[in-house]
Amino acid sequence: FVYRDLNGDGIINEKDLAPIGDSWIPRLVYRLSAGIAYRNLDVKVMFQGTDKSSQTKSGVGIYENYYEEVYNDINRQAWTAERNASNEKIGYPALSLGKSTNHVDNEYFIMNTSYLRLKNVEIGYTLPIKASRFLSAEKIRFTLQGQNLFTWDRMRTDYVDPESGMLERVQPYRVFNVGVSLIF
Repeated sequence: FVYRDLNGDGIINEKDLAPIGDSWIPRLVYRLSAGIAYRNLDVKVMFQGTDKSSQTKSGVGIYENYYEEVYNDINRQAWTAERNASNEKIGYPALSLGKSTNHVDNEYFIMNTSYLRLKNVEIGYTLPIKASRFLSAEKIRFTLQGQNLFTWDRMRTDYVDPESGMLERVQPYRVFNVGVSLIF
């Protein structure tokens, strides 16, 4: 990385720190819910997302020297003399077991945390009234539901969720539910 002497005193230190990127608080938060029903089948979906936000990413899964060298997909293209000599793509600075100047907040570690997530999908089927009454019920409905099915984002890593922000935090689980509703 190349650091600049922003205050012009001839020394690069903490006095040269300056804000970079968007705010970690999204300027736009949105949600879209929709549903459709046809005869006995119904489908409901919900998307949620944010835009115009960024965060400095660091720690486990980003900095390789945290928690006894936890490596991640972001570290795969780290600089090595061999990679440099063979003109391979360099996508991360040289790996280090200790803290170095590579582990100072900078533009590289500012990641766009905007995302669009398919948050919920529910597919339901209600048995015809004749079939329900044959089973001594007024109404029988079957459902299949999924949560956190897909996320589209611009993060440089697939292992850190843009919403949770860090690998140490619980990432959103993909959850599937099957249900039956009986009304007597």
